[in-house]
Amino acid sequence: MTRILYGLCGVGLGHAIRSKTLLDHLTKKHEIMIISSQHVSSYLKHYYKNVHTIEGFELIFKNNTIATSSTLLKNASKVNPTTLDTLELTKRKIDTFNPELVISDWETFSMYIAKWKKIPLLSIDNQHYLLYGNYSSPPHTTLDYLKAHAVLKLFGRKANHYLITLLPDMKLKTHHSITPIPPILRPEILTTHPIRGTHILVYQSTNTYKKLINILKRIDEHFIIYGFNTKKKDENLTFKKFDDKTGFITDLAHAKAVISNGGFTLISEALYLKKPLLVVPIQKHFEQILNASYIKEHKLGESYKDLTEKNIKHFLSQIKQKNYSTIKKWNNQKTLTAVDEAIKHLTKKLKNKKQALNITSSQDPQSSSPLNQ
Repeated sequence: MTRILYGLCGVGLGHAIRSKTLLDHLTKKHEIMIISSQHVSSYLKHYYKNVHTIEGFELIFKNNTIATSSTLLKNASKVNPTTLDTLELTKRKIDTFNPELVISDWETFSMYIAKWKKIPLLSIDNQHYLLYGNYSSPPHTTLDYLKAHAVLKLFGRKANHYLITLLPDMKLKTHHSITPIPPILRPEILTTHPIRGTHILVYQSTNTYKKLINILKRIDEHFIIYGFNTKKKDENLTFKKFDDKTGFITDLAHAKAVISNGGFTLISEALYLKKPLLVVPIQKHFEQILNASYIKEHKLGESYKDLTEKNIKHFLSQIKQKNYSTIKKWNNQKTLTAVDEAIKHLTKKLKNKKQALNITSSQDPQSSSPLNQ
């Protein structure tokens, strides 16, 4: 058994949904302390006991675009005595827990903890594909690419090992401390039986994309919409609040097609269930732009910078032609094995290092001197 500090990014629920699959596996074998921010920590507290809330990085959106100035101001405002007190209190709790390993799903405070305590750091995410992936940037995204790289380098810390989730046929550059893994899927997704239904599932990461509603009303289709945190019916639109249980999964499994932003988790679930995708990435969000480019390049759906009635109708007219024969089914076994092996390797390496230090200390003549007692 290993004492593991597990940090999760608090932006969106994708990190929490995929990490829950790993946490369910890890809590059977190890002692886990979890830290995250915003609504992700609230979500995790429904399932685990040792969950602690901190302030984390936050993105502000306007009209399906990252509002850069508002994002900078929002995060700058978090540097205040209350936030620092919370971090100090959490650090004391971490000291008491005394972790032997840190696992981070793009959560920066846990990365710093690993550095401060000089303990191994295992990174499990898809974000590091932006640094170590073998890809070509979509046209006109150089600035977004540079900003994404700067954020990863500036706020992240070098891990002892990386497990990077990849969509099918994504490639990595050669690197000795990286293991590629398939997307992590919820058990409910793995066991569900998809059918081609009559509705179109719409999922929005941000509820500021208001013009989408008027566009969908003009299209003769039934849309089930998640992401606006409301439950109501409005003509051909059915709004639902997200849950991680059967409701959303059933709507996804029975959808005729999916319209979403470029979030990795939903894209991977939709691909597994062989759902045609119309992806409209959040602008200035390079990870989402790259995921959208992947969908279009592999002819698994369409990608547009913005939604219009015309391009939605074009997508819907073409969905029968989308070819999913190249997508092979996968499960979580490779990932869970890779996680177990990484934990075993990193903790053994730390143990050997401590033993070597103890031997060196015991052989030091000065260590038995009265001045050192």
